[in-house]
Amino acid sequence: MPFDGAPVGFESSFERDFLVSCRIEPRIRKVRAQQLQIRYLDHARMTERRYTPDFVVDLQASADVPFTRVVVEVKRLEDLWRSRRDMRAAYAAARVWAWKQPATIFKVVTDLQMNSGWLTNAQLLSPYLDRPHDADLIELIRTKMRSLESARIRELVASVTGRGFSSHRTLAAIYRMMALGELQCDRGLPISSMTWVTFASGRR
Repeated sequence: MPFDGAPVGFESSFERDFLVSCRIEPRIRKVRAQQLQIRYLDHARMTERRYTPDFVVDLQASADVPFTRVVVEVKRLEDLWRSRRDMRAAYAAARVWAWKQPATIFKVVTDLQMNSGWLTNAQLLSPYLDRPHDADLIELIRTKMRSLESARIRELVASVTGRGFSSHRTLAAIYRMMALGELQCDRGLPISSMTWVTFASGRR
């Protein structure tokens, strides 16, 4: 899975879905897969063990969020429940390790959190990050949005189409800008032609 030009590995469709969601989150700067090993003592078995979390996610610093790095384990709720005894010590060690690091937390992400409109919208928008795009068309949309500040997608498409660009190309450019966070919307709601978008300058 490409992330800012660098491939990030995954081992399941659920991990892939997590990466897709990460790709359209503007605060996320980098994702690394299985590059952290945490040593801990399993007191139940009295043995030293190693735990490798699925991902380490680096975030842009923000006054609203007190951390800039998230150590992530991606687990379906059913699997989390089934493995709770075996993984309890590992997760506890990860939380302690994260607590000792600056601006770091440990989080288990489950399908209960992922099965939402956010994931559906991420699956829609993410592919447009990898497709060729027309810089002139995107600049035209920026100019239009600077004057409008907000508009429904269908209104924005109609205002740009006819200036040498088809509605299909215009919509693709809008989706790319939404994936990058340059055009913002309520991503918890299904994206459609009636979705309102607002312009956010200075996004990646």
